Amino acid sequence: MTETSAKFSNKSHFKLGRYEIAAEIGHGAMGTVYKAHDPLIERTVALKTIRLDLSHQAHQVFEERFYREAKSAGRLNHPNIVTIYDVGETEGSAYIAMEYLEGESLDMLLDNHIHLSIERIAHITLQIANGLAYAHQHGIIHRDIKPANIILMRSGRIVKITDFGIAQIPTSEKTGDGTLLGSPRYMSPEQVQSKFVDGRSDVFSLGIVLYEMLTGHPPFTGDDLGTILYNIMNFEPAPPSSINKGVPEPFDRIVMRALSKRPAERYQSARDMAADLRALRSVTPTVVQPINPAPDDTPAALLKRTRQTDKAMLRTLLSMVSLGIATVAVLAIIALTVGSDTGHPPPVTRYIKSIVTVPVPAAPGSQSVIQSFSARPENHGGKAKKVQPNQIAIVQLDKKIQSLKVKRAELLAKFTKLHPDVVMATQQIKRLEQEKSKLAQQKE
Repeated sequence: MTETSAKFSNKSHFKLGRYEIAAEIGHGAMGTVYKAHDPLIERTVALKTIRLDLSHQAHQVFEERFYREAKSAGRLNHPNIVTIYDVGETEGSAYIAMEYLEGESLDMLLDNHIHLSIERIAHITLQIANGLAYAHQHGIIHRDIKPANIILMRSGRIVKITDFGIAQIPTSEKTGDGTLLGSPRYMSPEQVQSKFVDGRSDVFSLGIVLYEMLTGHPPFTGDDLGTILYNIMNFEPAPPSSINKGVPEPFDRIVMRALSKRPAERYQSARDMAADLRALRSVTPTVVQPINPAPDDTPAALLKRTRQTDKAMLRTLLSMVSLGIATVAVLAIIALTVGSDTGHPPPVTRYIKSIVTVPVPAAPGSQSVIQSFSARPENHGGKAKKVQPNQIAIVQLDKKIQSLKVKRAELLAKFTKLHPDVVMATQQIKRLEQEKSKLAQQKE
């Protein structure tokens, strides 16, 4: 839909319906976007085609939804929303004729690390919020707010939102209710869970776009779809001002509120978010840092420093474990020596024995070491004290917990704390610690 990326088609006289195709200006998974001429009213339009791969029954469902959504979006008349002129279907493809925009998409600027001032970012976000507020007021939810669907016009500093209503149109039989619709990196938690969405879902997606403009990268990333969706549901991103020092702190409140996991804790409407953005337009930072990260803050450098830090933590943990074992061994030697001199092992000896003694099979008719030790009476004011019967089980749980902690530390040297293996190890540690606590609380 932008003239920048236009490449002319070899089929100079190709027609789609009544529209004369002049150039192909975009191509995606759903179809192709052309620059076209409408001879009926002598107007240049952007013609978005949508490929159909549907059975007869699914095709009927598609037609009903497609025309309903397209016509609803076509009724929207707002300076920050692309105007839809016509919808139709021909030669197995549906198409939407819309306003031809001369400008650049926001994702092109972000991908090329084009610096945007804080004032410009606030201006862009405010216009998007105004357009969304108008659409939501008329019952239209976008469902796919992302930088690729935001066009920055070359004149007048106008921002246009494109593709209203198209995000929920299926293009194959495999797409239906309960499936993911939209771009995963910019989805709201309720979209990830295939729940009912309203205007607050668009607010969450706008919060992601704002975060990316302020920091240079989206808040929820991952090497695969599962990781991205997991992070959207569970990861709390750092405030933008902690990443880009040029971001005024008042922006943090807007971004983090828009990114609340629960819809009830977000802005309840795009209009409310627009009001806060309008109030912050007068906020000017003392120093504006570029979005493009410095060489030392590149993802590769950050990953390298993170791994170095994790390895240092692992070495420290292993050193502490080794020191603890050595300390217990020294105490055991001292306690045994004192006990042999006096003929009566002191309490510390009995405590250490209860920890380090490993049960061995007892000979027939004799007691095991643990049994004989547990049965040995102690004289403290005439009262006999026995070792807890769950002591051995607690010791075994301690060993498992320590082993899992070491394993988790090793995993942290490779992965982040949100990696599924690290999360699983952490959950196992918590479960074993709870089991140990219950055993320790049981009375004989």
